[in-house]
Parts: sequence; C-alpha cells; structure tokens
Amino acid sequence: MPNDRILDRKVYFDDQSRNFPIRRQLGKPIPIKKRIWKPGLNVLDQGQEGQCVIFGWGAELAASPHRYDISDEWCRQHWPIVVAKDREMGNDYSDGASVLAGAKAMQMLGNVKSYYWGFGIDDVLQTLSRRGPVLLGINWYSSMYETDERGLVRAEGSLVGGHCILAHGVWPNHPDFKEDVVVWINSWGSDYGIRGRGYVPVETLDRLLREDGEACIPTDRPIASRKAEPYDGD
Repeated sequence: MPNDRILDRKVYFDDQSRNFPIRRQLGKPIPIKKRIWKPGLNVLDQGQEGQCVIFGWGAELAASPHRYDISDEWCRQHWPIVVAKDREMGNDYSDGASVLAGAKAMQMLGNVKSYYWGFGIDDVLQTLSRRGPVLLGINWYSSMYETDERGLVRAEGSLVGGHCILAHGVWPNHPDFKEDVVVWINSWGSDYGIRGRGYVPVETLDRLLREDGEACIPTDRPIASRKAEPYDGD
C-alpha cells in the first residue's frame, strides 16, 4: 500500500451537533456483541484524489443495512456537492472537506433523512452492535497506511493528516488478536489490509476519537434497497 495517499478530512465541529446525540436513539446500553454489517459489493478506491469524505459516505451507502449501488465514479461526481456544503458553512478548503459537509450533501441528495453523532467510543460500539455502520473522521498516523498481515491497524509513528473511513463492525475478543476490535472498510482499493478492510483495537479507536475525532450515524433513509440484515463475515 503506497504511503502517498492524500489525506483530506478537515476537522470542523458545529456546536449544534451536540443536540443530536445517537445515544437518544439507542436507549439503555446493552452488552456489546459481535456484529459485522456487510460492506458494498465493490471496495471503493479514491486513488490519489483527496476525496475521502465522499468516498467514506459512498461506502456507508453501499453497506448494509441499506446496500445502495455505489461506484468510484458516483463518488467523484458528487464530490463538488460536499465542497459546496463546506463553503456554505464558511469553510473554503482547497484540499479537503469535513464529515459534516458530507452529511449535509447526502441529506440534500435525499440519501439521508437525518443523522446523529456519537460522542465517544461507547456510542460507536453500541451503534455498531445494534444499528449499523458508523462514519469516522479521525487522525491518521504513518503506521496506518498499512495493516499487518492479519489486517490489524496500529496508530503509531508521525501524524500525517486526517481521514474519513467507515466502521462497519465490532468483534469483541477477536480470536486472532485476543482483544476487542472495530472492523473498518477503507476507500483505497482491495490492496489495503484484508480485501480493503482493517481491524483497529477498540483502545486505539478510543484514543483517536479523543484526538478531535468524530462519529456520524445516519438513522433514516427514504428507501432501503435490500433487506436490512448484518452478517457474520470476517
């Protein structure tokens, strides 16, 4: 995996997001159980384009429980809408976009009716275990360009930028790693990790969320193209 991928997630928080916590939708916490939501039919690849926000949202649309037919070209075509939404918020980025702008773009396109926010690792784990995937905006470290041979991600080395990536599963006490992990699907093609996926330790993701990280969860959709059901793939 080349380490010259463009990292373009910009940190931008709107104080009003605090009014839309996902925990209100989740109710009382329950024990976390293994659940992996099926990713899209194809692993998206943004190439050398710094468009991870739209590709992250594309991966979210393609994954269960919604399963829209999303391609690389679809993401590229809709990238200007994300940029425009940032500009409406006063963010004139020349080399990236915010996760919030992506959410607003999806809402404008009619792909998302509403979206909520996870504030901390517990919200993310509860959502993954009970409701569906979570879109993450996190810091990216040099070691994260590649996983180990098992797909494990470690956040070490120098800070190289910010990335938007889709978490689509949680696996307590993974048999290969002997620790709790979150499963994510990247937008760097199938050469990343294990067929495009990586496994990040819950402890590591907790740290990344505390470092100006964010977790966005769309909750309502106009149309679900297939039956909403998780699967137990690896």
